[in-house]
Amino acid sequence: MKIHPLWYLCIFTRLSMVYIVKKYGNSKKYGHIIQIILMLMALGFLNKSIYGTNNEKQITKVFWHDSRIVHAIFFGLSVFLLYKNKTNLGSIILFIDIVFSIIYRLSIDY
Repeated sequence: MKIHPLWYLCIFTRLSMVYIVKKYGNSKKYGHIIQIILMLMALGFLNKSIYGTNNEKQITKVFWHDSRIVHAIFFGLSVFLLYKNKTNLGSIILFIDIVFSIIYRLSIDY
């Protein structure tokens, strides 16, 4: 299995997001900004799940198209939980999304 080095950067970035959500998700100063960013990401995943394909290239060929809808659901659920002031659950959902990504990547034969 070939794993592009940028995949590791993606996982690290998303782990950083889990930390940021956990630490600042209920912040009056940053909470809404975090929600907006996560909602834009959820909508981006949803848009690409509807209009994108596995034939895309983003540095290398896209292998994760089939999982985009799952990421959209996880990110959307996280935003909803942050909106309801359940920061711990919101960060847990984002962490579960990372675990899903790792399992998905290791289980596909690309």
